[in-house]
Amino acid sequence: MPRTRSSRPTQATIAAATGFSVPTVSKALRADSSISRKTQDIVLAAAADLGYPLPSTQDPAAEEGASPFKRIAVLFDTVNNAYATEILGGMLRTVDELGATLQVRHIGVSADQMGPDATLLTRELAARTADGADALILVTTPVSADIVTFAHEHDLLLLSIDPATPPPPGMVTLSATNWRGGVQAAEHLISLGHRRIGIVAGPDSSTPTIERLAGFRFACSRAGIEVDESLLTHGPYLYSTGVVHGSFLLESENPPTAVFALNDAIAGGILEAARRHGIRVPEGLSVIGFDDTSIASLCSPQVTVIRQPLQEIGAEAIRTVMNALNEGRSLGSPVELQTTLVVRGSTAAPAR
Repeated sequence: MPRTRSSRPTQATIAAATGFSVPTVSKALRADSSISRKTQDIVLAAAADLGYPLPSTQDPAAEEGASPFKRIAVLFDTVNNAYATEILGGMLRTVDELGATLQVRHIGVSADQMGPDATLLTRELAARTADGADALILVTTPVSADIVTFAHEHDLLLLSIDPATPPPPGMVTLSATNWRGGVQAAEHLISLGHRRIGIVAGPDSSTPTIERLAGFRFACSRAGIEVDESLLTHGPYLYSTGVVHGSFLLESENPPTAVFALNDAIAGGILEAARRHGIRVPEGLSVIGFDDTSIASLCSPQVTVIRQPLQEIGAEAIRTVMNALNEGRSLGSPVELQTTLVVRGSTAAPAR
């Protein structure tokens, strides 16, 4: 027997009756200071007429003039990786410190596996994730002008962390210094004496991929070293990418003496590819990763990495959004946090 749809009014019902957006209705019901008193009165009157349940008493903190909790929506492409865990950890720690609440959702697949409808899917899920929120943070998802328009129409602050596609005008981004990280990786390998360097990169449309490769190419060019395009491959930011593409590089006619993996999962896969081919790391092959997640320290040998402060990136995203909400202003300019080289056991001078 089919279930009957509940007739209980929702915030969407109030929005339809008043002509306001759902986020505006949600803020008005919470007496958010960013909503005018006139709008709050209209929303509360409509809610009462429709039978929407209202709190019987106001929060004492609100009576004293304190700002109500802000709601921040976060949409990940996927959370089944060490990168997302670190980002989310920083966010959760900081919302507790700043008195905000977090609404978290994920698409369920990595951005490079979404297909041609990736931006539409992101837009639809972003709308659901942001229902009743004051701000929306996208993490490694595709971004589009349509999402910027949606955020503007719904009075949402919008921030993207490591966008999977080049950000459109009006999109504020937050990331590590990816370009500088690419420079640091190249300089480290070149300083050890490597000249034939393979690269296993992420998807070629990914903004972090583009920036890290650009930095790596710049450092090689400055050192008078030409990047061999036959040793550059692209794939998802996955362990399996490192295994498959690492094997391809090691089986080439003139294999590299070092490989730059554009994230730690790929680096771990390259170490496995080397093991399968009977090549010792770092004696026969140097490997450098990017991120400094737990994967890098759990590998044997531990992986030399370009560290990006992932927990701090998550924390800074929340701080940036909360400061803008509390001060009633826009987010401002893109933000970058510094990368650092962490030398471990997976890199050494090439064998003579």
